[in-house]
This record gives sequence, C-alpha cells and structure tokens, in this order.
Amino acid sequence: MVRILFLALCSLCFAGNATSNGGDTVSVLPAKLDSIVAGRNLVYQSLKKGDNNSALEATASLRAMSPVPEFALDDLELMEIYLMTDRFDSAMVMWGRIYSTALENVRYSYVSDSLLAHLNGNYNFLIDKTFKADSNKVKSLFDRALKNIESQENHDLALIIKDVEPEYSLNSKFRATHYYGCNRGYDCGKVDSYANLKSGMYVRVVGGYLESKLDTTGLDAVILRLENFKKNYPESEFIPWIQKLLEWRTSQRKSVVHRSNYYNERLYTGGIGIEIWGGIRSMLVGVPIQFGRVAFDFLLGGIDHYGGTFLATVGGDVFETKWFKVVPFVGGKNPFVAGAQFEYRPWILPCSANGIGQYVSFKFRYMAMYGKVKTEDGAKKKEFHNGFFLGVGMHLW
Repeated sequence: MVRILFLALCSLCFAGNATSNGGDTVSVLPAKLDSIVAGRNLVYQSLKKGDNNSALEATASLRAMSPVPEFALDDLELMEIYLMTDRFDSAMVMWGRIYSTALENVRYSYVSDSLLAHLNGNYNFLIDKTFKADSNKVKSLFDRALKNIESQENHDLALIIKDVEPEYSLNSKFRATHYYGCNRGYDCGKVDSYANLKSGMYVRVVGGYLESKLDTTGLDAVILRLENFKKNYPESEFIPWIQKLLEWRTSQRKSVVHRSNYYNERLYTGGIGIEIWGGIRSMLVGVPIQFGRVAFDFLLGGIDHYGGTFLATVGGDVFETKWFKVVPFVGGKNPFVAGAQFEYRPWILPCSANGIGQYVSFKFRYMAMYGKVKTEDGAKKKEFHNGFFLGVGMHLW
C-alpha cells in the first residue's frame, strides 16, 4: 500500500513538473522504488528499537539510493534522524542548511509512512499546527546538543541556530505544501492550483526574519556572534546565510534604536509652549517658540531692580537629549540680557509620525542683566545684575 501511494505521489508530482519545466522528470524503476520504501522502513524499525548505529547505517544506504537529492530522504527527515541518534554535529549542519534555504523551493521525499510519522511524533514541538515551537522543549534540546557537539564550528553554528529558531518555523512536508501553495500567490480555491507549482519543489521553511524582541544589548551580542563566525570560518558553506542574518540583525538594531529614540528626529523641529519663571522678587511668564535649532522666548513680568518689563530673547539649541536641553541666548529690551537656560523633562508624551508631542520641563535660567534702574531720588541709571530663575513649562512639539 505504501508503495502504491508513493508511486501515485511521484507520478502526480513529476508529471506536473514535465509540463511546467519542459521535461524535467525523474524516472524511478519499480525495483529501485521498492528498495527505497524498504530502506525507509529499516530506518524506522532501527529508530524504534533504539539501535542508533543500525539506523545511521540504513540512513546512509537510503541516501545513496536517492535518484535526486531529498527524494528518498529529505533534509528535514535527516536532521530529525540525527537529533534522535544524538549526532548533534550532523544535525546542526542539516538544520543550518534548512534555515539557509528558507523561503526557497526545495524537494521533499514524497512519502507519508511510519518513518515520517515517527519523526514528526518525536519532534512535534518543532513542527506543529500553529507553526510555533515549544520554547521549553527547544531550550532543552539545545542545552543537550551544545554539551555534546564536538566541532567548535558546529557549536558556534548551533548558537546561531538557537538564536534565530524563534523567528523560523519548520513544517512537515504535506502541511508546508498546502500552506505555502496558497501563500505564494496561488488560488487556494482551485483544485488544480498546485499544478502550477514546480513539481516536487515545495517551500520547506515557513517564517524567517520575524520581529525580534531583543533589545540593543541582546542584538549587540548576536551581531558579535555572527561577525565572529564570519571571521573564524570564512570558508563555511553558511557564510551567505550568516551575512543575511548579520544584515537583518543590524537592521533590527537600527529599528530598536529608532523606536527607543523616536525623539531624535524631532529634537530640532521646533514647537511652542508656555512657562512660568520665579526668582528673588521676580516673576515672569513666557512664551517660547522654536524653529529648528533657533529658540525665541517672549517674557513679561517684573524683575527685581528693573521693575515691570518685557524681554525678547533668541538662542541656539546647542545640546538636547530625550531628558535634557541647553540653550544659550541673548536679547532684551530692558534690561539687555545674556545667559543660558537648562531644561529637564520628567514627563514626555510621545508623538506619532504625523502627530504632536507634549512634554513638561523644569527649567533653570541664568541671566546677566544690564539696564536702567530707578534710584531713591527717582533718577534712572544703568546697572549690571545677575539673575537666577527657576521655572516650569509645558510644550507642544
């Protein structure tokens, strides 16, 4: 029965391939097919008995029978066999190859039998209906693998695979066939829609490059690991994939920084606010307006020595972070002033890309003041005074 099903699947797949690819077919003699089916069963029986050596020998023989790569035994099945027999070095190499062909068309072995069921049954925490792996079982698997991998290169590769595993999804062959037959632009409502796929060429890995929850510290560690792998193993077959991961992680880091420092793009875009200042026998109300890095301030109130006054100042936003801001300024009417203003923002309401942000700031201002003051006899003369002011402001930006 298995042989009949295997023949039917092969015929269906390769017939469609001949149509779409101008004769790209694979011919398998019945006797050869019998040997492949028997070989798969031998691998299954050996794994079931826990005879790892026999299972690996049968696996090697089965791969040698395959008329084309991944026909008799595909890479996903091979990876699972290596995991089951504790051949973690080989398993990580296969795992890396599978991930490095993510979203590419690859072959499957075109058979559903006891071997496939046995492998999927043991590794359903990697391959499940929700396309989400069981994180606890995955961690346990990698903990055991990393303790037993012999090659330093494979050990470093395993650390990278462990890092990206949450962002990839392995899928059993038939589920992946139907899932991605629809997802890659084919009409799922038509019975013959899968005939448009290259016969025997199905997307093995669903997922890849999903959003990561890593912060900049975590991403820096991952980026360093990828850079070290490139430097230490320049001849590795995985360098193209490592380079893609490195570019992706670098892009992720930029996105994380952008999200965390959204204010950077709007620091010098300007805004308007209202502020209240208090000093020794002084009180001022101000309206600050900023265009780019140029900041204007219009102040009205009373200043000790100078009495009621109106001040207009202009300054430059020379230093600004999310929390702090420094603006030296000059201006006046009476008195003339020069000094610097320091702001601390304890509360910020982020703005959307096209919206308006708000923040509250506590301020300190020093002003060197020179202007006319009234003397006791009612005359006026020009005097110099230092002014120190504390203030609070609310701003739209």
